[in-house]
Amino acid sequence: KGDELNQLALFALNSDENNANSWLAFSHLLEFNGDHQRALQTARKALLLDRASRRGFMRHGELRMQRNDTKKALTAFTKAHQIHEGIDSYTEIVKCYCLLEEWQMAEGFAAKALLVFPPDSEHGALSLTLMGLALRAREPQNAVEFLKKALKKMPEHNEALGALIDMRIKEDDFDGAEAILREYREQSQDFFFWMKLGEI
Repeated sequence: KGDELNQLALFALNSDENNANSWLAFSHLLEFNGDHQRALQTARKALLLDRASRRGFMRHGELRMQRNDTKKALTAFTKAHQIHEGIDSYTEIVKCYCLLEEWQMAEGFAAKALLVFPPDSEHGALSLTLMGLALRAREPQNAVEFLKKALKKMPEHNEALGALIDMRIKEDDFDGAEAILREYREQSQDFFFWMKLGEI
């Protein structure tokens, strides 16, 4: 419903052009239309209007990640995290540190996420996954345990399963990678199943 989305975003801007959220909505619209450069500029505009906009910093970080600008994305996510520590900011910060191969920083944030969102909490599977991602390079066996715990809590969690499969692929253990995929997805041969099977 692109036309309706366009009308809503423009209506929001016309109602209050100094509202950061209106510019963030417009940023999503621009991205939807394939104009990624202007989407980023519009997210910056939102932050100029409201330097305490957590949504603005998260949005800015997302758009930076799309451009593979990990360091600038990390800066944006960190600012959002300073405003409020949410599972979304923990997730993005850990992923950024993993991409930058700063494993100790990734582990530190993952450990804090586990304290704030313990395994038995609503976001427990996500915090377990973050620890698994952070430990992959330094302690692969422990990483596997954390990722399997995440999958036990949330079997449909593609990120944890994808990380487990990728670890096997990196070790050239393709049979092991396929066995893990089929263990968790044999009954649900969805888009993710076929994509990962193709990669293997």
